[in-house]
Amino acid sequence: MRLSALYIEKIQEAQQVGEARGRQEGRIEGERELVMLLLTENLGDVSTELSQEIAGLSVDKLQELAKALLRFGSMVDLTEWLANHR
Repeated sequence: MRLSALYIEKIQEAQQVGEARGRQEGRIEGERELVMLLLTENLGDVSTELSQEIAGLSVDKLQELAKALLRFGSMVDLTEWLANHR
């Protein structure tokens, strides 16, 4: 069976959308991993509860946290930041 040009075009568009979505999700996951690495390096092990809360942050909040963590001196600072940025 021969596929119409329109059908092939729609399939290609869907593939491009899926690829773009995958790249975006990968970028966000990379940012989360970097933030967690920096937090661990700066403050020590992050609890599972706090890790889960960080995993639920939006991209904008994650970027804000990345900037703020440079000023954190203790786990209390992280906990307070998360409480104020829900």
